[in-house]
Amino acid sequence: MNQWEKFSHENRYFQNSLKKELVVTLYGAYYPKTEKKFLEHLRDFMKKNGYVKTKLVSDYQNIFKHMKNVSDLSHQCIRMSDVNFFIVRKNGKNQGVVRELSFLADDPTLIEKQNFSTIFTQKNSYPLLTKLILDDISELDISVKTYTTQTKLKKELLHTSSFFVRKLRSRLQLRTN
Repeated sequence: MNQWEKFSHENRYFQNSLKKELVVTLYGAYYPKTEKKFLEHLRDFMKKNGYVKTKLVSDYQNIFKHMKNVSDLSHQCIRMSDVNFFIVRKNGKNQGVVRELSFLADDPTLIEKQNFSTIFTQKNSYPLLTKLILDDISELDISVKTYTTQTKLKKELLHTSSFFVRKLRSRLQLRTN
C-alpha cells in the first residue's frame, strides 16, 4: 500500500468513526401515515450507512416523557442535535415542519444550529413552504436542496451528513475520547 492509499484508508476509517457520533434529527410530515413511514425509512437508511444516532422527533418521546407538547419536543430536538434535516414532500401535511423552521429562524440563540440545518424539498413542493418562512430562510445560513427521487434524496442526505461530519470534526472527536 503506497502512502496515498494508506492516508486515504486512514481518513475513511476516521470519518466512519466520527459519523457514529453525529446526532441527526429528521423532521417532516407524519400525515398521511405514508409520510411518517417514509421518514422512518430514511432514518433506517441513515443508520445502515453509519449514522447510528439518526432519529425522528417521535423517537425522542420516550426520552422526554415530561414534554407533552409536540412543539416543545421538536424545539428540544433542534437544540440538542448536531444536524437538523427538514424533509418537505408534496403529499405531506407540512405545517409542523413550517413551525419547526420558524422556530429555528426566529430564535437568535440558534444561529449555530442554522449553519448545521438543511431543508430537502421534493421538486414542486417548495410552494408548500409559506412565503414568510422562505423570506426568513433566505436571510440565514440554512441551505435548501431540491430532490426529484427517493434515491437522489438518500444520496444528498449522505453527502450533506458527510460534509457536516467534516465541519464538526473537532467536536465529534471529543466524544470519541
